[in-house]
Amino acid sequence: MQRKMILSAFCLLAAVLMVQGNQAPDRQAPASAPARTPALRYKRMFVMCPPSFIRIGNECYYISKNKLNWLDAYFECKDRNAKLAEPMKYEDKHLRRHLQKTDRKEDLWIGGTYNWKLQKWQWGHNGREIEHQSFSQMVPGSSRDLKFHCALLRSDIKFRWSAEECTKKMDFICQHRMPLVTEQSRNQVYSRWNETFPNQQANEKMVYIVNDPNNRTRSDPSKVRIYNSVKQVYRFNPSIHPPRQQTHRRNPNRARKPNREEYIPNDVYRKQQVSQYAPEATNELTPYDNGV
Repeated sequence: MQRKMILSAFCLLAAVLMVQGNQAPDRQAPASAPARTPALRYKRMFVMCPPSFIRIGNECYYISKNKLNWLDAYFECKDRNAKLAEPMKYEDKHLRRHLQKTDRKEDLWIGGTYNWKLQKWQWGHNGREIEHQSFSQMVPGSSRDLKFHCALLRSDIKFRWSAEECTKKMDFICQHRMPLVTEQSRNQVYSRWNETFPNQQANEKMVYIVNDPNNRTRSDPSKVRIYNSVKQVYRFNPSIHPPRQQTHRRNPNRARKPNREEYIPNDVYRKQQVSQYAPEATNELTPYDNGV
């Protein structure tokens, strides 16, 4: 009798549990809180050109207003802390496009010279062989003697390269590397330019580099990908490199130095333009003159 009571109690308990399981409403798992999206980080940097230089593409150029032979033009550019233009593949395209828009009719010396002993074209600035050539078809296949000839941009063939005797006097074009510097390094650039261009107006453009913490490179997930128009600047101009990140570890307990007040020497004036780079922006810059 006692065994039957215990067995019936177990059966009743099992039936109650089954009924409760069938009638209990489905409980949804609590919704997880939305993940916090890290804020985009903006870094302010400056693209700068010396006084009297204009930005064409991703380089700074000075187009002369007087005619000189090739050697005098070489030293004139050197006095401006620059060199006779050495337009490579992409720079040459931007430079020729700009000169065609200005309806210029004068030819321009550039930095190429012909080494008649080695029978090859070289850059006069460092003696390196010219790898990229934008000569018109009349020059490389020509049988004429190129001894004492230098390279120039000829206006009647859409400013493609040609050759003339280096003793002829004509306009010339100087080239200066366009630095991409931080706000701290900008003052050093101004101090250096003051020695070469006293009391002259400098040109600079402020840009914003956008770092998206959610977008990492596939090869190295620890590196943040910079995707904006500045990336195009790096790709089209190998002479410009992104600023190197500091690899040393800063002591977190070390007291930080107070921010110094911005100082720009009075003898160099600046004309500042602001250009903000947004993700997936086009390669062309969109300047907004702030009236400085």
